[in-house]
Amino acid sequence: WGSGRAAINDFQTGHWAWRLFNSVLAVTDVFLIKSIVTGLGKVSVEAAAKTGTQVESKVFLVTKEGVVLPKGAKIPGEFVENKFRSSDFGEIINGKFQSKVRIDPPTPVNMKGPNVSHFHLNGGKEHIFDISRWPWW
Repeated sequence: WGSGRAAINDFQTGHWAWRLFNSVLAVTDVFLIKSIVTGLGKVSVEAAAKTGTQVESKVFLVTKEGVVLPKGAKIPGEFVENKFRSSDFGEIINGKFQSKVRIDPPTPVNMKGPNVSHFHLNGGKEHIFDISRWPWW
């Protein structure tokens, strides 16, 4: 029957202790299923980010922060993501991360900084807003 149906049956038949036990199991089952589905979704998104998102130029590239790059914009496959800063892509050279492109979301309201999405090239400080300057198409 499953723990949810068992809890209902225990309630209907007056088995209060079993009802409580099976209710707890039913709730944990829901969270377990949710975590499994979420985990599978993350794995498939990560796999797509490494392989499939850039296969076709008709696909939008979306960063973890929700910044959407235009159709056809790519992040080269040889780049790795900085493990200390998301949406910062580059290369490991002599054991050190070298940023090639960092994609930033808008700065939150009431905070100092640009309020629109932008990117930085080669570890530079310049905020680039003009998407035509994106080097990888």
